[in-house]
Amino acid sequence: MFGDLLENSTTEGVFSALVNKVRDWSLQTNNGGNEIDVSHGVGSAVAVEGAFKRYGRVQVLHDLSMDVPKGSIYGLLGASGCGKTTLLGCIVGIKRLDSGNVYVFGERAGGRNESRIGYMPQATGLYGEFTVTETLRFFGRVIGMDEAKIDERSRYLVDLLALPPHEGSVANLSGGQQRRVSLAVALLHEPELLILDEPTVGVDCTLRELIWEHFKSLTGNGGVTIIITTHYIEEARQANRVGIMRGGCLMAESAPAVLMKRHQAETLERVFLALSVEQNQAKRTVGIAARADRPKATGRWPIERGHMKALVWKNALWLRKNLTVLAVVTLLPVVMVSVFCLAIGHSPFDLTVAVVNQEVGFRNCNSTLVCGSEEASCAFLGYLEERGLVMRYFESEGDAIASVMKGETYASIVIRRNYSRGLHVRAYDWQGLSVSELAGSSIDVFRDLSNKHLAIHLQITLYQTFQQFFYDYIESCGRRWEAMKVPVQWEAVYGSMNPNFTDFSIPGVLLS
Repeated sequence: MFGDLLENSTTEGVFSALVNKVRDWSLQTNNGGNEIDVSHGVGSAVAVEGAFKRYGRVQVLHDLSMDVPKGSIYGLLGASGCGKTTLLGCIVGIKRLDSGNVYVFGERAGGRNESRIGYMPQATGLYGEFTVTETLRFFGRVIGMDEAKIDERSRYLVDLLALPPHEGSVANLSGGQQRRVSLAVALLHEPELLILDEPTVGVDCTLRELIWEHFKSLTGNGGVTIIITTHYIEEARQANRVGIMRGGCLMAESAPAVLMKRHQAETLERVFLALSVEQNQAKRTVGIAARADRPKATGRWPIERGHMKALVWKNALWLRKNLTVLAVVTLLPVVMVSVFCLAIGHSPFDLTVAVVNQEVGFRNCNSTLVCGSEEASCAFLGYLEERGLVMRYFESEGDAIASVMKGETYASIVIRRNYSRGLHVRAYDWQGLSVSELAGSSIDVFRDLSNKHLAIHLQITLYQTFQQFFYDYIESCGRRWEAMKVPVQWEAVYGSMNPNFTDFSIPGVLLS
């Protein structure tokens, strides 16, 4: 029925004028009666005035006004995509209008009246791992109910809606049963205003009648107001008041009997058809209206402690039901950090370096450090081997550098002839050091800088090794090595004097 009357386009500005035309036509056929009476006075539970809502270029609500009296059942009829769900979201406060006003019990829609509203959305929004009882307990805690009241209402609603046993999870229920659980959540805290988006879909006829009888008892005895959308048009005849939507506009609202009498129709389907035909005729004759001003709505969403407690309980319950996920979430970061610490950031070892020792060549030499020794270069190379470097000896400097260029070694170390003699002069008579002795006591190092981490590590290793070697040489000559030390004392405030990359990067790994 509704699908045959969907619009092919939603031309901006047309609906405002065509609704006025429908109103005028209704006034003439009813001898001055008014079909849409909007006010937010004492008798109104919900009042909407001049509502505009747009998603991108699509106009969803256009100059919509409606009035829901207190203590009534209001049936909202319309095709899929006409804006019913968006309108309900604006009344609840989870969506904001571009312009216009929504009043709930005389106050603007929002967080202040959330405890007075029960909302059943089109999508159930339930947690599949929970049982029916656990679901009701969670939402009861969110709304701030005490435990005794939650248990009492849960037992009543399970019996009323013929819900399945408590042990089964919601995910294993049928679609109709899940919608009944969602309806139970909306009814749980006995709200003054019930907003139900297609609550009887997937429900058998007998249970549907029981639900409607419960709705009537709520509005008759408890003064509850109910707004309900439904695909069953004739089902809406049980409502006290019906609003008919199409294309984001409310074409008419009144009691079902009044609408049928006014339009000389036997069913609400005929009423909807007559209004839709009149709307289509008006669209062909009415020009484009001016665009409405749509200021951005602003608001603050306070954080409730009760909500936080309910969410913590919900998450704890979910983790208890998903121990595998809990184990993975707990252990996986530990494993990742452990593997990172084992594999990343440690000082490299067994690095191969090329060595050209022009002082002794390939013959065996004494690596014992003795003051005045002619083979001090051998002692220095022995210090390097103790630091984990692998020596590869070459005859010429060119061959050693070529091995670095080929990637066979990470650096080449060239020790000149008369190195030991120049080193001894540096230690004892550095003021009279000649140019040749200065050059001869220097060690040339050529590095592969394409790998920055390894290059810096080699540089630091050579510096520290030579420093220790030189201090030991001075001490072997009977002098105080502290006198040759750089007169700056370094101390660590945080960390160690020999940090590694793991210590630097592990905080970032933990945070990520």
